[in-house]
Amino acid sequence: MIRIALVSPFTLPHYSGNSILVERLRKGLIIKGYNVAIFNSSNHNTDKAIKFSPHIIHSFNAERTNKWMRQFKAKHKGLWVISLTGTDYLTWNNKTKPPQYIQSDMEEANSIIVFHENALSILSQSLPKIKHKINIIAQGILSTEKKPDINSVYKKIGISLDNRIFLMVAGLRPVKNIQFAINAFREIENKIKNISLILIGPIIDTNEAKQILKLGKKLRCFKYLGELPPHEVREIMTVSDVFLNTSLHEGMSGAILESMAEGLPILASLIPGNMSLIKDNTNGLLFPLNDPSRLIDAVIELTNKPYLREKMGQAGKVMIEKHHSYIKEINNYNRLYLELLNKNNF
Repeated sequence: MIRIALVSPFTLPHYSGNSILVERLRKGLIIKGYNVAIFNSSNHNTDKAIKFSPHIIHSFNAERTNKWMRQFKAKHKGLWVISLTGTDYLTWNNKTKPPQYIQSDMEEANSIIVFHENALSILSQSLPKIKHKINIIAQGILSTEKKPDINSVYKKIGISLDNRIFLMVAGLRPVKNIQFAINAFREIENKIKNISLILIGPIIDTNEAKQILKLGKKLRCFKYLGELPPHEVREIMTVSDVFLNTSLHEGMSGAILESMAEGLPILASLIPGNMSLIKDNTNGLLFPLNDPSRLIDAVIELTNKPYLREKMGQAGKVMIEKHHSYIKEINNYNRLYLELLNKNNF
């Protein structure tokens, strides 16, 4: 049986984009017949991974897993796949080349995965020598089998039925730019009575979290629900009206994908990762980060136009079905792994 090791800087029960991604892949790859193990590059040493002796080791986020992978590769010579998930390339995308240690890893890796065309363009321009081994595999999304009782979800989160809910799902750290949203809603809540800004996510940066929660306490419409398991997040998405993302940069937001699958219109910052998912005025609205008034105007428009929310939400669901199916995602990883194994005579 082919052994695959998935290495992530965050793993369950810590809920983050990377931890949810690797768990989703683990389940799908097991169904395909692989022996799959997940390793946490932040908490685990490399001994168990070396003992597992994977045919392919697949690391997620080139920056955060770098040190762990270097220790592993010093003792094990299996095939190496790197998925660039966002912050590991978007922090240097305006420069000629990435940091030397990331460049070395990508040159050594057998294959590199990105989520969309913009990421491919960035890497190809920075490191043309590795262009031939970059693959685009868009993230997939699992559909929910059972819809929750709407009234019980409203009761659980303490929001009245007549409120318009703008939902944010993000780890509390600077790159998510949550303070931008809170500052905008200080003005919005004076213009719209029945509105709520709900934030769900783990505290990743303590100082940033303190600032976010301090600002949030000044709003009557703000509520932080902490870190919740994925199924509870999806339940809250079903009662929300709009999904809001104010990130400074994104790879491909799993939370946006989930919201689209639940039929929510997306209101998001005008950045490449978001633009790979949101078509302005089709399945959502995009706003520039240097103009908070555009965000405020968009919130007011979506609040006052339920027919627009419905139209955009339905467009998002269609996009998920066409381009981000879970089955297609797993098939693409399976095909890539088999090609690598055959090419290298495993």
